Amino acid sequence: MPRKPESQIVLVFQGGGALGAYQGEVYEQLAAHGFQADWVVGTSIGAINAALIAGNPPERRLQPWLNAGGRFDTVTRGVPGFFVPRRNGLLNIDQPVPTQDASFYDTSPLLATLEELVDFDHLNEGPVRCTVCAVEVASGELKVFDSRKERLSALHIMASGPSGLSAHHAQGPGLLGR
Repeated sequence: MPRKPESQIVLVFQGGGALGAYQGEVYEQLAAHGFQADWVVGTSIGAINAALIAGNPPERRLQPWLNAGGRFDTVTRGVPGFFVPRRNGLLNIDQPVPTQDASFYDTSPLLATLEELVDFDHLNEGPVRCTVCAVEVASGELKVFDSRKERLSALHIMASGPSGLSAHHAQGPGLLGR
């Protein structure tokens, strides 16, 4: 795609599970026509899509989408590699729990999936800038994590979605080895 030297192509992906699949298909069609983004920005499932794009060379960006199955199966068993129901989550609804456990689903399987599908060295050092947004649970403040300003990891991507991780956990010194 010819463009002016001073211009950038920026893709912005919002959250919402169904939108994530749509974004993947749109990106697949754009890539098939030679489209290359300079910067990807995302929140929630959009952050995952942004990480897949920025964290891989063009030939590895399009990952096969797994069929999550029917709604009941998804609710009762989760989606492999993404989330699973928390044990006794519905039974303990009135119990005080740490923030990271205050959800019906455990998204810890997503950590391994992101580490398998995203090359975080490429994401942080490659040609496509990646920015993800998260909300700090305690304050309600928007936190912006940008690969041109700090080293991003799977924890940053997970903090952007319904992972139970807060933005504070993603930038904590013990988790990122700062």
